[in-house]
Amino acid sequence: MSDNNQDIFVKMASGHIDLANTHSKDADYELVAIALSHAAARYNAFMVSQNVPVGQMASERDKHIDHLSGQFREFLTQHYDGYVQEAAKA
Repeated sequence: MSDNNQDIFVKMASGHIDLANTHSKDADYELVAIALSHAAARYNAFMVSQNVPVGQMASERDKHIDHLSGQFREFLTQHYDGYVQEAAKA
């Protein structure tokens, strides 16, 4: 990822986190997390539909889902482990 795209990525991710934190003032964290995950899943399905012909989308369903789930798992593992490490220092 180029430096410019990295900056845009961090800014967008921070914006989504800020919005989730705002929602957390009115709803519990679990509900906010589920809504955020649902929105990400919906957007990812839309993103694939804009880049892959529908026939290919259907035949490669598991491939796309595995790829997107793998990205999420990678991000979640990184941040989960970061929180565990920070808690261990306290």
